[in-house]
Amino acid sequence: MSRPPRRVNPYASPRMFFAAEMRRKREKAGLSMDQVGDQLGYSRQQIGNFEAGQAAPNAALAKGLDRLYGTDGIFAELWHLIESDVVPIWFRDFPGLERQAVDMRIFESQVITGLLQTEDYARELLRATQPSGQIDEQVAARIARQEILTGDDHPWLWVVLDEPVIHRVVGSRSIMKAQFERLLEATEHPKMSIRVLPITCGAHAGLDGSFILLKMDDGKEVLWVEGTTGGQPIEARDRVNEAVVRYDLIRDNALPVEESLALIAKTMEQL
Repeated sequence: MSRPPRRVNPYASPRMFFAAEMRRKREKAGLSMDQVGDQLGYSRQQIGNFEAGQAAPNAALAKGLDRLYGTDGIFAELWHLIESDVVPIWFRDFPGLERQAVDMRIFESQVITGLLQTEDYARELLRATQPSGQIDEQVAARIARQEILTGDDHPWLWVVLDEPVIHRVVGSRSIMKAQFERLLEATEHPKMSIRVLPITCGAHAGLDGSFILLKMDDGKEVLWVEGTTGGQPIEARDRVNEAVVRYDLIRDNALPVEESLALIAKTMEQL
């Protein structure tokens, strides 16, 4: 018979508070780890790892626990605390902006945009850029952001990738194949557009780097830019208008959607 998970210090971190509360609620309800796992779609070992703080919880688990125990969103709120704890301070405003946006225009010059990354692709990027970070937690936080792409309130997403992005092998060929499949599947959604800016266009309006334009339901537009030292939201009308023009110029030089998807599929086949 396996031992129950050790009790954790709930005040060590938001993740440990989540773990301790998860165990407390289960024991109060008189449920075994097997019973909770059956209800939520996890094995006994996985539930034990969550309760020991050895595995990073995700948004789906938090929602399942709130539903199981009738906790009115408490675990979901704890999950957001964990999310804030593991992402860089400068990035903490961005997930909230994403969740409010009804329209997002994205230009990526280096990597696949985070909302469309697979777990393996995201993990390889984080290992390369943040080798001392909490990789599993950061991957979970990144993938959880993709929940905005589900449901009836799916925002419009217009993505342009600079062509070198799809030729850069991140991790391995198998990881890239799965990533390309994710891109191709994403475009089946009516509110999703992915285009590729070909190398042959030469100098273009996106050479200064990646950026995102977010439009809120009240019509307000926010520009998000990142650099090696962090990122920031910009609401100044002149800066936003300049970025809108730049994005339009980039899209004008990008391949049409059909040709873009054909290029992605061809690149995948050549791996």
